Amino acid sequence: NHFEIVPINNVDHLVMHYPLLWPDVGVVHANFVQPIPHIANNLQLLRLILITLMIISIIPLYLASNVLARIIVGPITSLTKLMQKNIKNQSFEQIPISSKSKDEIANMTKTYNNLMDELEQSYVLQQQFVGNASHELKTPLTVIESYADLLLRRGFEQKDVAQEALEAISSESKRMKELIEQMLALAKSTESMKINLTELDVIEFLNEIAAQMNIAFDTKVEVVGEHAVIVTDKQKLQQIIYILLENARKYSELSSLITISTKVHAESVTISVTDCGIGIPDEDLPHIFER
Repeated sequence: NHFEIVPINNVDHLVMHYPLLWPDVGVVHANFVQPIPHIANNLQLLRLILITLMIISIIPLYLASNVLARIIVGPITSLTKLMQKNIKNQSFEQIPISSKSKDEIANMTKTYNNLMDELEQSYVLQQQFVGNASHELKTPLTVIESYADLLLRRGFEQKDVAQEALEAISSESKRMKELIEQMLALAKSTESMKINLTELDVIEFLNEIAAQMNIAFDTKVEVVGEHAVIVTDKQKLQQIIYILLENARKYSELSSLITISTKVHAESVTISVTDCGIGIPDEDLPHIFER
């Protein structure tokens, strides 16, 4: 704690005094003397060593930080470029990821891939919804248009024709409203579709549909089979029959016969739509119930 600078032979020395107890002598003073130039040289050498060690340690740290930055920033850069590509191309491309990866970057990539899955499914559902809407609404609109033309041509002269046309237009308008409500329900994945069961004379029901199709599309739809009373959802059954008849008409020759037949079983009724069209290829049959 106490020192003094003492010149010795014209050279400054750092001198420190320490009292000590020496055996058989008593109290003595130990003098520690160090030339100041030696201290300066030692400090200079120490400074040089520290600078050298710092430089040597900075190089691997710099290299390691670059490698670490590439490991961390590389996937983020790839993710950013892929996002920009998906936005530009309106695609849902995902980033391949190793199953062994467990770090935060891998978790972020998995989250992004899951998000792309959800977006793609939403996009597909949206396209399906648009396709379903156009397909389902085309038939009732055609029926309404045909009956409206019939009403314009003969409705003012024949009261029974006007009555039939107005009833058909009213019926199809209500069906369109129900179809729109159904499609809106389908658009909400959390909402289930309601089933309204009622008793129905199947032959009378099919004859009404056949009459509307014959007028609307100038085609020949014939109903044959056994009478039966069934319990079903009339609107949804009508929707299915319309779809089958629309497909039968579309893939049949003009004015060819389309037959709706019924067959009564012990506890059920089979309704069949038969056309004279090109048929469905065998390789496509397993897929007919896919949307």
